[in-house]
Amino acid sequence: MKASAAICLAVLFVPTVIGPAPVFAESKKDDADLRPARLNIPDVENAFTYFKLAARKAYRPDDKAETYDAMFAGEAWNKKLAARIIKKNQKAFEHLRQGLEQARMEPPEASGLDALIPVYAGWRKLARLKTIHAAALQRRGEHKKALDQAMSAVKFGHMIESGRGPILQYLVGLSVKETALSSLRARLADANLKRQQLKDYLEGLAAYVTDPDALADSLRAEYAFGLKLMDDLYPHRAGDSEKETPKHDSVFQSDKMRTMYADTLRTYIGNAAKPRCDHVEPQLVDKGADKAFEKMPPAELASRPDAMGMMVCMTLIPPLDKLLMEKCRENVSVAATRILIALKCHKMKTGKLPGTLDALVPDYIDKIPSDDFDGKPMRYSPKKKLIYSVGEDMKDDGGDAERDLIYEIGF
Repeated sequence: MKASAAICLAVLFVPTVIGPAPVFAESKKDDADLRPARLNIPDVENAFTYFKLAARKAYRPDDKAETYDAMFAGEAWNKKLAARIIKKNQKAFEHLRQGLEQARMEPPEASGLDALIPVYAGWRKLARLKTIHAAALQRRGEHKKALDQAMSAVKFGHMIESGRGPILQYLVGLSVKETALSSLRARLADANLKRQQLKDYLEGLAAYVTDPDALADSLRAEYAFGLKLMDDLYPHRAGDSEKETPKHDSVFQSDKMRTMYADTLRTYIGNAAKPRCDHVEPQLVDKGADKAFEKMPPAELASRPDAMGMMVCMTLIPPLDKLLMEKCRENVSVAATRILIALKCHKMKTGKLPGTLDALVPDYIDKIPSDDFDGKPMRYSPKKKLIYSVGEDMKDDGGDAERDLIYEIGF
């Protein structure tokens, strides 16, 4: 079933844990707020055109898969294989460069996942290839070119996220961007650059914090995609007085199903610009019964007249709470990378790490980046040589690797 496939594929790109059940409040009949107008960008000006071509041309050495994976993970290096990878991906890298030069991106109108899945898979492959290319450049002593490769991959992930596609595309963008940020941090420790050169990367990264409007647009795109899937499962006949409503609409209650779906999306759109601590926690509550659906005995839930429609709706709704959690993780990753660069600049000037992050302001950053989980400034331990976030539990455990999100300072 298409809906099940969408959810399974999301799991492939970002680890998924089902969050709280969504809220289904009274909904407005007008859903214009959930239907963004298409930009209809000409193909030659649409970054998607070039990114799709790059995905098709991306070459992975399947005959050396184990070595390739070890090289990507930084656990081994094969100079000859790296040269082969770079040579065979010249066309892919050129298409990628052309896409990064475009100002806007928009995928084709949703018509099913079949056409997009190979493209998305190719984009993830490209992020790994760019990591190997950056590592090869650094091994040759071309440190600036290595960091440029990593930064262009960060931009690639950011453009995918901001590309007005469905949630699956947003998840791919998250994956690509984090791969690139990890590569950038790995290059940073040994980067032999001047402070001003590093400051340029610091300023560039400030533009790649998650755009909440882009995330909201992705949720709106998911709304349109979900409605199509609903119509595939059960054609909508609301308001059509000339056609007989099918008898089984009494168990689907298609109008209510669509209302549930719309209001769930609105809840998460409202959370898109907020740190985790300020999110509205959804609860699936039957206002009439004043009881959460997840607490209903299965027999009681199944006996409801709207049970089938509700279950279809919840199947179509991806784990949006987890999606927003991953958004917070990404912003933390960008913040930590910026702080690492600023710390390296400070150490290059003074010969040591500062006692607090306040020493970085205003010479390197205008303010300490916030932790997108609790909204407070990112944490720093010069003794442990760590930058860290409180993570999902929003408790400061002093940089504990199992409870906090930690980023080691390798210089």
